[in-house]
Amino acid sequence: MGVSVVESIVKLLTYEGAKIQDDLWLKPILQVEGQVALAMTALCSTRIRRNVDMWLPSVDPNSHKRGLHFERHLESQFHEWKSVNSVLGRHLTWTGACKPAYDKRTEEIDLSFSFGDVLVVVEARSRRIPITPLDYYNAIHEKESGIYKKVYQAERKARFVQDNLSEFVAEFYPHLQSRLADIKVCPLVIINDQFHAGFPCGTTPVLDEHLLGQFLGDGKVSFLGYTKASAKFSIVLYENLAQAEAIFCDYALRPTIIESYVLTLREHVNVQRIAEHEPPLHWYNYEITLPASESELKSVLNQLSLGILVEKPEP
Repeated sequence: MGVSVVESIVKLLTYEGAKIQDDLWLKPILQVEGQVALAMTALCSTRIRRNVDMWLPSVDPNSHKRGLHFERHLESQFHEWKSVNSVLGRHLTWTGACKPAYDKRTEEIDLSFSFGDVLVVVEARSRRIPITPLDYYNAIHEKESGIYKKVYQAERKARFVQDNLSEFVAEFYPHLQSRLADIKVCPLVIINDQFHAGFPCGTTPVLDEHLLGQFLGDGKVSFLGYTKASAKFSIVLYENLAQAEAIFCDYALRPTIIESYVLTLREHVNVQRIAEHEPPLHWYNYEITLPASESELKSVLNQLSLGILVEKPEP
């Protein structure tokens, strides 16, 4: 590693207060009157994923590389899911980024995958994890990479595949050519953070790799355990290919873990009168009340719309 590289790293990690989101977790080196100090507490308690998010613009100012690496990461996840899924493993196929052109139209598709008669067209989005209120607003509304824009792109590309299904299948999924009439094309947005993951935009699902992995991995959602093996309860989403085909779109629109939280959501209304002859103010608070016992959790899980509840027997 050359001197210039070391100098660049030190400069990257030195706090100067030049940007509003700079802090000691992000830049733990302090330079005061020619002396250098290291903020050890900040260094030990930092979130490395958030730091990497903030450091990336220094080497990739236009976010070209992070999108490419995110797509490659998703492909590696598909390899892992295929290897561990005893039901879908031999049926799960996918393409990486491709640029099909049919009838003088071209689309750039980040990723697609298929199992059975389900064909999913993916729009992948990787961006910095939101921190400030403006970040959260931009994550949804930004013209180039907001959720609304990505959903529009996913739907447009899914329509392109549907309109040119025969050509697309012949090029990328030749084993489906005999079942064109049965294929269901679904748009999907996959994002790299948890904000908005599990909550659809209109009729298009938005998932992160964790929620998608619960379906494509072992097809189980575990509760009350440090690991899947130790979980007291599990929701088995499907037991065969036909069941997986039938419920995938429903799962993507309302993932099981999200539905379990919605079932524990409670609304509290507080009415306040400001003045006589004036309409009252209604304050609405929503609180997730986690089950306090195994029996309460089991009651919640029995209300889930998808899958079969399996309880681990006592040793």
